[in-house]
Amino acid sequence: MARCRWIAPLLGVAALLLARGAIAAVPPPPPGLGPAVAAVRDERFADAADILAALDPATLPEASRPARDLLLGYCLSETGEDGGAYPLLEGAAAAFPAVAATFHYRAAVAALDERRFDWARASLDRLFALPESRLTVPALRLKARVEKEAGDRQAALAALDRYLAFDGGQDDVGALFDKAGLQAEVGAYRQAQATYQQVWIDYPSDDLAAAAVRAQRSLERHAPIPCAGAEDLYARAQRAARAYHHEEVIRSVHLLARRAPNFAQMDQAELLCGRAEDHLHRLDRAAATFERAAIRFPQSPLVAEYLYREAQARLRLREVDRATRLASALAHRFPHDPNTGLALYMLGKHHHLRGEPEVARQWLGRLVQLQPKGGQTDVACWRLGWIAYQAGEWEEARRWFTTVVERFGHTSSLRVEALYWAGRCAERVGERAAAVELYRRTVAPNRWDYFAQAAMARLATLESGPASPPDVAFRLVTTATPLAEPRPTPALSRALLFASLGLDAIARNEITDLLRHVPLEPPERLPYIVLLSELGDHQAALAELHRYYGSALIRGEQDLPPAFWRAAYPLPRRRLLEAEARQYHLDPYLLAALITQESGHNPKAYSPAGAHGLMQLLWSTAQRMAREVNLPLQRPKELFDPAVNLRLGSRYLADLLERFDGDTAAALAAYNAGEHRVEEWRLQGPRETPEFIATVPFSETQRYVERVLSHHRAYQAIYGEGAATPDPGGPG
Repeated sequence: MARCRWIAPLLGVAALLLARGAIAAVPPPPPGLGPAVAAVRDERFADAADILAALDPATLPEASRPARDLLLGYCLSETGEDGGAYPLLEGAAAAFPAVAATFHYRAAVAALDERRFDWARASLDRLFALPESRLTVPALRLKARVEKEAGDRQAALAALDRYLAFDGGQDDVGALFDKAGLQAEVGAYRQAQATYQQVWIDYPSDDLAAAAVRAQRSLERHAPIPCAGAEDLYARAQRAARAYHHEEVIRSVHLLARRAPNFAQMDQAELLCGRAEDHLHRLDRAAATFERAAIRFPQSPLVAEYLYREAQARLRLREVDRATRLASALAHRFPHDPNTGLALYMLGKHHHLRGEPEVARQWLGRLVQLQPKGGQTDVACWRLGWIAYQAGEWEEARRWFTTVVERFGHTSSLRVEALYWAGRCAERVGERAAAVELYRRTVAPNRWDYFAQAAMARLATLESGPASPPDVAFRLVTTATPLAEPRPTPALSRALLFASLGLDAIARNEITDLLRHVPLEPPERLPYIVLLSELGDHQAALAELHRYYGSALIRGEQDLPPAFWRAAYPLPRRRLLEAEARQYHLDPYLLAALITQESGHNPKAYSPAGAHGLMQLLWSTAQRMAREVNLPLQRPKELFDPAVNLRLGSRYLADLLERFDGDTAAALAAYNAGEHRVEEWRLQGPRETPEFIATVPFSETQRYVERVLSHHRAYQAIYGEGAATPDPGGPG
């Protein structure tokens, strides 16, 4: 270890940076290896290999030479030039015993690629001889590959069985499929058929499910295909539903109905089928499924849900009378059931959006009467308040908004919004002091809620409002205590070592594994969460922050350091983002806020609707924008390139802002729900931003616009240097 003297001071410097909340918690590279490490960090492994190969080890500081060999071996294995990788990787395992498992594993991969099976076995044996690490389980999977390619099917099966017994292997459908193939190759045909059947049942949404069926048919001459039982088919439908694989839900339920029509949980299965049909917009079929189920299973506890879901489908089919009869039947038969609340609110909202406020009031009032504290009652009270507000009935509106606050308190997600609108009502009737008090109550518990920010803006316009600008409150909580010093652990040492070499993906794995398995109190976890964000895994860091600091993220008043807020609102690719913002005259912090909401800064994000990358662009939208900016665009996967995605997404946002006269809220609503819909919503006339948001008929779009505007405000406060803060209560 004398050759690795740079490690100890490196870890000390990194820990100090982390503890002080420094902007860059990632440690510096070993002396003399900076350009190579930068290339590795950018995943330019061929370039890094060329740089490292050109370095004369004699010219490097002695302590950096093993790191050079380690990186060269890693890069050669990544580029497929495995001929020289194996000895370098095994040498790295010897030179860096703290991370030996990683390089034994990489060496085994390199040996397998060269078909040096004995070398691969030797590296894996060395890994298995080490204390158990996070690589033990994947090494068993690799062991199975080595033995299979070496021709030892029984040894491969034994390794796969061990692998599948671990938590890390139990959900690996590929391993299970490979096990079935190996069973067939050794003549265990019945076992192979059963394993293929397990793939089909347990992984209905995976492409290997169909491959398993084909494999079963090819083995029929050796062993019959086992018949899936009712329990298996029902379990398959449930798994497909959880994976949103709606076609497989329907297939499984239909097969279940044919094979076991009297299955004990057939009522549940029919519900799954109807919901899948609804998700696929087969509304006629969904309505018929729910109607049939309600008749067939009159004693089922699901009858109320059948009726509600049929009413929902009928309403979407514009069969308003049938939906009305179903909602009335629900209210009569199941007055206190949650599905009744859903149905009554659905009818109330429908009539409100159709311009029939009095009919809406009847349905919503009936809901409040039947279920004074039901799951939909706070939303009903809010909508009754909004109907009155639109009619200029300020006192009536205030009464309903106040009801949301007083009856439901902090249990209602609408509490902050209701307080804000109650304050607006008080302003409308000239009760300035009451309005100020309501706005202060709006702000106090939830500084980062959009309506809390709007309340700050209203306070600033009132004579009795605070003299300081609204963003002062944020500065007070971000100049507080530094990060706690991270607890020294082997995982932290390994992570910092990998990070210093540009191997950020491996470093992230170490930190993630540490957070998963080491019991830490929230203040102890925070330095690791910040490091995880600095290493580029913003999604995992945000998940940890929401889990352990959820209230702080909402309230914005905890005594937390700046590093916390930079992890909560990351700004990766800042130069690229700012360049695109300048190109299209956009606020870079608005662009960052939109990306935060759309993808969490994950360039590989992909939605079930087919949206790609950082700004979640649909292929059709991307093609249109590419034509506008003269950017060649051939395939959807190009949208996973951050530069391409940012260029096209920035242009699209700029187009929307121009189309809607600079109205940020309208542009964001159009980004989420579509341009033509927003054109229709704006026909009701100009209004302030909060009023526009409240009139958006889609709750998803409402929350989307609120969150992006809230994120925008946070980004300005965290990264802006004296930038003016727009009034969230004003137009646009």
